[in-house]
Amino acid sequence: MAIEVDRIDGEVLILGGGLAALRAAVSASDGGDGVVVATRGKLGRGGSSIGSGGGFAVALGHADPEDSVESHVDDTLRGGHRINDPRLVEILCSEGPQRILELDRMGGQFKRTPDGRLHQSPSGEHRHARVCQTEVHRGTTMTLPMTDVVLGRGVKVLEKVVCLDLLRSGRRVCGALLLDPAAGRLIEARATAVVLATGGAGRIYKITSNPSDVCGDGYAMAYRAGVELQDMEMVQFYPWRLIAPIGKDGRIPVQPSTFVYGGKLYNRLGERFMELFDPERLEATARDVAARGIYEQIRHGRDVEGGVLLDLSDVDPETFLAANSRIATVVSSKGLALEEMEMIVTPEVHFFMGGVRFGPEGETSLPGLFVAGEVAGGVHGANRLNGNAVTETQVFGARAGGAARRFAADAGPVEPDPTVGERWRARLASPARAEVDLEAVQEQLRERMWHDGGIVRVEERLLAGRRWVGEQLAAIEAHVPADLDELERWARVRNMVTVADLVLLSALTRKESRGAHFRDDHPEMRDEWLVNVVIGRGEDGPEVRLEPVPMGVVS
Repeated sequence: MAIEVDRIDGEVLILGGGLAALRAAVSASDGGDGVVVATRGKLGRGGSSIGSGGGFAVALGHADPEDSVESHVDDTLRGGHRINDPRLVEILCSEGPQRILELDRMGGQFKRTPDGRLHQSPSGEHRHARVCQTEVHRGTTMTLPMTDVVLGRGVKVLEKVVCLDLLRSGRRVCGALLLDPAAGRLIEARATAVVLATGGAGRIYKITSNPSDVCGDGYAMAYRAGVELQDMEMVQFYPWRLIAPIGKDGRIPVQPSTFVYGGKLYNRLGERFMELFDPERLEATARDVAARGIYEQIRHGRDVEGGVLLDLSDVDPETFLAANSRIATVVSSKGLALEEMEMIVTPEVHFFMGGVRFGPEGETSLPGLFVAGEVAGGVHGANRLNGNAVTETQVFGARAGGAARRFAADAGPVEPDPTVGERWRARLASPARAEVDLEAVQEQLRERMWHDGGIVRVEERLLAGRRWVGEQLAAIEAHVPADLDELERWARVRNMVTVADLVLLSALTRKESRGAHFRDDHPEMRDEWLVNVVIGRGEDGPEVRLEPVPMGVVS
């Protein structure tokens, strides 16, 4: 197919449109211009950020004067089962207070106490009440004010474009190749530095909280560019997706504070099953433990219509509705009485703890490439705590954007290697070859990942999943799209299958159970696996090595 190729030049190119990308754009545009943001959707209105419950975990001590940065660090490391990078955790917790105050000044609509301070809610994963929340538990109360700030700084924004691949110049990144389907053109977006803030990959699974545009683009592009990733087996399943009385197609999360306030879970037999999985904290446990506890009831036939019962008899209704504003809206709109509702919850894929391997300034193994947000791996280890994801977007978005700006000022522009563009132009110029049904592969992939790479894993299914994924990837590479619409679908499915392979390979490699990664055939957590599973691209496919967890912290 004939297609026009345009060129755009900038100093810093930011890929993504959510909280991490926006914060990176704020820092990158501080004191200079030449910043370009490219996003699949509308800036500030796409990705997982807009579906966020608006929780920002930070040790301010407003609700509990005994809270501290040190306590937040310890909770995060313990929650991540000690495979977090402690340097990154120290930065997350120590810079969080500054970043939430900046976000508040930018217009983030956070709940406040009667005396005007930021309200902080409890969570079973944190020893102190430290989760600040927005008024309506929606990420847009943060992303839209930040979008106004970014636009006010003159940042150039490319919306509804698809990033196909990163551009390189030898061992440096120097931009990205974009597809603008509406205009029928490719865009060679050149930049001295690139910030990857493309989010996670929840859509490779059948049941997920993630919207349709969160399909692993950043992981796949980084891998193809030779960038190292780590701990891709660590996929978080949010335990408490409410499927009744709103219907299985609805998606409302029950907030973790519900279980601190007294919420209980029961299976079909009337058993309070979390007593077996966490006798001390019960339902107010970590997400990985709760998800596995609920899933075990489902897979052994003790479920209630695909989930478990949520009992609120010991929770004050006003307290529950105040903590769960989205549920309160449903209750009000349906004219329901809370005490008469049968609530059923079930797990869903929510967040990737693993991702692109990076250092304190967001730097990666490819010079000039920086990362921030969910696409990055190392902060959360084997399990993310409530509210730490938003904190991560602001802390490392600010660092990555600032570091990218400094790199661009010092390094100067370079010419991209022609190979990436030539490969794409050659593919587009070839006669269409329909080697695979893209939509069918996508749906089969999501189903297989739920069963082969889901909450409970076993070697036989992981190996079968990898064999199937390998077959599909080979067929996809042989497929030549007929038009731009199909090219967009092809690129998406190719990325999804690539990321699925990395997840399955990492899960096969880690022969233990730790945090969100549970192996039925290796159910114990073992000291010798206190390592990070690192994947790079070799000549014949992905190559794996084990790296000791970094020691020490930075100030």
